[in-house]
Amino acid sequence: GRLTLSGDILFGISRPTFEGPGGKLFRVNTDGTGFMVVKQFPDAVWDNNLKAYTNSDGVNPIGGLAIWGNTLYGTTSHGGQFGMGTLFKLRTDGTGFAVLQHLKGRSYGNSDGDGLRDLVLSGSSLYGPSFGGGDDGVGGIYRIDLLPTLSIKRANPNSLAVTWPSVWTDYVLQQNVNSLSSLNWSNVTSGIQNDG
Repeated sequence: GRLTLSGDILFGISRPTFEGPGGKLFRVNTDGTGFMVVKQFPDAVWDNNLKAYTNSDGVNPIGGLAIWGNTLYGTTSHGGQFGMGTLFKLRTDGTGFAVLQHLKGRSYGNSDGDGLRDLVLSGSSLYGPSFGGGDDGVGGIYRIDLLPTLSIKRANPNSLAVTWPSVWTDYVLQQNVNSLSSLNWSNVTSGIQNDG
C-alpha cells in the first residue's frame, strides 16, 4: 500500500506471506531511522460455517492508511468477525486499536462492501472504494464519518440517556451549567454507565 506521511514520519503496511502472521503496520522517520512495528495483526483461523478465515482484528492490511490528528485509519482484506475484513483505527504510537466495522462480504444488497481500501480523508470523513457489496454486489464508493453519532433519549421524566458507539473510547461526556458560549465545561463523573 501507499505510504502515509505525518510530519517527518512515514506510516505503511506490510502484507503477510502465506506462512506468516496477519500483516503489520509500521512507522519510520523520513531519514530512515526509528523503524518500529506499530501493530501486528493476529493470525486468523478457518471458520467452516462462514468458509472464511476469521479473527478479532482482521488480517492482511490493504491499501493506504489515512491519518487524522494522532489516529490512523485503515482496512484489512480478510479476517474479522465475518472473514471479509475490517475497518480499524489506532493511535500513531500503536495504542488504542479498535475495529470500527466488521465487513460482511460479497452478498448482494450488502451496503458494507468488502475489500475496502485506499482511504482518503476529507474533513472528518473517510472515503474509499470497495471491491464487492453495494446494491449490485460489485462494489461502490463509501463514506465513513469519524465523529461519533450521539443518541439522546428521555430515560424518565427527570433524566436523559446520552449514548454513542463504544468504539469511540476517546470521547467523554461533558456538561456546562452556564450558557453554551461559556468555557466552563467539565466532565460528567456521576450517573455514567459504561457498556465498554
